[in-house]
Amino acid sequence: MKIHYIGIVLMAALLAACSNSDGPIGSQSIEWYKAHPEERAKQLAWCNEQSASMQVNSQACTQAKAAGSQASTHGKMPAGY
Repeated sequence: MKIHYIGIVLMAALLAACSNSDGPIGSQSIEWYKAHPEERAKQLAWCNEQSASMQVNSQACTQAKAAGSQASTHGKMPAGY
């Protein structure tokens, strides 16, 4: 009986590790996140609540962060560049 319990716990842990939610908005392109700042803010808020490994492994978090970085640097470029 003890072996069955360990097997069930192990399966539950594996299934939990495999579930990869991409947050409230989901995985979108960097260009999409740049064009939708409100949705990007919601996604980034969700990402900031997740563990560091989830943030790194979530394509949605990566794309939203990249879009935020690009949007902020493009707005501060000096004229003539």
